[in-house]
Amino acid sequence: MENYRFFILILMIFTLYACNERKEDCSEFVNVFIGAAGDGHTWPGACLPFGMVQLSPDTRLVGQASCGGYYYPDSSIIGFSHTHLSGVGEPEFRDVLFMPTTGEIKMYPGQANSPSGGYRSSFRHENEKAEPGYYSVMLDDYNVKVELTATARCGFHKYTFPRTNSANIIIDQPVEKGRFYYDDDGMLVINGKRTFIIGSYHHPKTYRPYEELAKHGYNYTRVKADKAELDSSHAHHLMTWMVTGSIKSDNRSADKERIALLVNRFKNHPSLLCWEMEDEPAFTWNSAEPRIKPEPLIETYRLIKKEDPHHPVITNHGPVNLISTLAKYNRSTDIVACDVYPVIPHGIEPTYALYPDGLQGDLLNPYISQVGEYVDKMKKVVNNAMPVFMVLQAFAWEMLKKEEDRDTTMILYPGYK
Repeated sequence: MENYRFFILILMIFTLYACNERKEDCSEFVNVFIGAAGDGHTWPGACLPFGMVQLSPDTRLVGQASCGGYYYPDSSIIGFSHTHLSGVGEPEFRDVLFMPTTGEIKMYPGQANSPSGGYRSSFRHENEKAEPGYYSVMLDDYNVKVELTATARCGFHKYTFPRTNSANIIIDQPVEKGRFYYDDDGMLVINGKRTFIIGSYHHPKTYRPYEELAKHGYNYTRVKADKAELDSSHAHHLMTWMVTGSIKSDNRSADKERIALLVNRFKNHPSLLCWEMEDEPAFTWNSAEPRIKPEPLIETYRLIKKEDPHHPVITNHGPVNLISTLAKYNRSTDIVACDVYPVIPHGIEPTYALYPDGLQGDLLNPYISQVGEYVDKMKKVVNNAMPVFMVLQAFAWEMLKKEEDRDTTMILYPGYK
């Protein structure tokens, strides 16, 4: 019996000693970046065990590598959201994203290969620190230091800004279901899916035009401010865009009221994808003077985004203006398009490699390969920071002339023979 009591006493001593040993803080040995590359799908931010929030940086929005929100090989940060899961096979959560910035406020995250085009920022891992319950990083594009920590039920952000008159905190939900955004390569992401747009300005002159468009592979078409047209488009799984016009200097109050009413009337329709204000605003025939200057379009854009922050604005440019001219319109749009004529008939006049004023001109390529060259040009216009659409026009140029000036031999259309 004495031996038994002695054994119990020794066991209690060892148990108490072991309990004391467990109080040692081992958090310094934890590498929270483990699993944040490859297929680990983990995130390095701040949380407590079983905490309600998980503050962490987000470096990408879509794709398998974005499941945890953070991917170690990336070099830019979109922002810092409050909910994350580790080890999942699909992108989840990432709710309520905060992003401190300086300078001009931007509405969309932008692309990884051109962070300055949106509100995201480049960063370097040598300026990044993470340990259990704490994360910090320096945002290089804004010179802002970000620090994150968390309690059981809430998160804390600390931002150290440089001396500036334009410090901003953007609050966004960039992965909200149904929300438009674009992937790192400029591809549209709609309802969580990468979507290649094939659209038509005009409807087939048939009894069932929307059915015909869908049948032939289109997924996007222009509609009037008519609910019946949007309903018919939606019935055939077609997305749509609608023209709002812009605020004119001689009719400001009426234009603002008209545009606001139009946007609020149709912004919740399930077929709507984009708004368009004005077609080819910078283009004037044989002149470098723009048809519509950027300022009224920027004002109109802000009005549209105030009424409807969830649908993008698209601007279609003519092909002849300089890159520097078209770039002035970037603050008035979310998507940039360009009208081109991919098949130019031999002998058509007038065509110019350079217009008389020397400030605009076509690229010197009359062949269909010009489409790729204009894509490259428009990517330079937006500094790789927005999606680029190409509008391929196909009609007889001679039909633009007065009837008495037309060369009928140049008015040819493809047939079936």
